[in-house]
Amino acid sequence: MKHLEVRHNRQNIKLLQRDIIRIEAYGSYIKIFLTRRRLYVVFHRLQATFRKLNKNSFFLIHRSHIINIDHIKTYPNRQPYSILMFESDPLTIADRRLKPFSEFLEIYWKQKKARSLKKSLPFNPVFVTLIFK
Repeated sequence: MKHLEVRHNRQNIKLLQRDIIRIEAYGSYIKIFLTRRRLYVVFHRLQATFRKLNKNSFFLIHRSHIINIDHIKTYPNRQPYSILMFESDPLTIADRRLKPFSEFLEIYWKQKKARSLKKSLPFNPVFVTLIFK
């Protein structure tokens, strides 16, 4: 699923998930922060929106915040555990989500490293065989 479909100003809009920096709960609404300083405020619940997102890129760091891991600028390993996102203010991770977030981030970086290594090789490493004489 590459898009998130939302209703804004009586129109259905498809937002690219890779452009979403973060989503914040705002009462019965949500604020969707996108790249290039775009913002949508739509009538939707945060949990319902989270269920529609790619689970490999998005994480619920607080009951009112979902972040896109691809847009993390800095993440300190010491307290206070605030994430700095591109084009955004610092966000604090809930204490009970610290360990799951660290584990999620570790898995994410391993997968990303493996993908970039696979793309950088001029051949498919699975089918390489060496012949020694």
